[in-house]
Amino acid sequence: MAKKKGGLSHVYPKDKRAFSLLAKSGAMSKDTLHKLEITDNRIKSYKQAGLIKEVSVPDKHGNSIKTFYELTDKKGKAFCRQECNIKQFISNGNASIHNSKVSEYLADNLSKRELDSIISERELQPFIESRLQEYLDKQEHDHYQELVDALKNNQLSMPDIIYQTEQGTYEAIEVVTDNYGNEEIESKAMTCELLSLKVTFVPT
Repeated sequence: MAKKKGGLSHVYPKDKRAFSLLAKSGAMSKDTLHKLEITDNRIKSYKQAGLIKEVSVPDKHGNSIKTFYELTDKKGKAFCRQECNIKQFISNGNASIHNSKVSEYLADNLSKRELDSIISERELQPFIESRLQEYLDKQEHDHYQELVDALKNNQLSMPDIIYQTEQGTYEAIEVVTDNYGNEEIESKAMTCELLSLKVTFVPT
């Protein structure tokens, strides 16, 4: 059977959804992949094709090891560029537990249509520009000026994810770790208020 570019013989919508979410969250557990209708055999195919890799990290209490999947730098990201039209990627660094919580929450709480609408914090510039235009169109000049000032002064602290709900409105998700202080949470909340977004804070 001829292999597609990317190493998979066929690419299904559920593959694209899983890889898109992985690119936009940074890390994913096997349980989350299962919730996205990805079987163990399919995960094995992804690994054999060199698209994902396993990463093991201690849990936040240091009592056990957790295993997550990440995109490989070369083949995995190339696959996402080609099949999912993704240009910006969330990197993990030391944030695998935080990032896997982002993907877990999204898979647990969003519909397929909502999952297909998600925007990561790396992709928000067009969204911000559309909000500015919306405020101008509605003649909400104070709201417009507040957002412009915050942009100029580098005061925006972007949420992890923005998505469009089934009702057509936009909402934000921010996963909060033990390292977050009140000031950081308030900054995220202020940014979401400036962007007219309801935000859900999710503990790890």
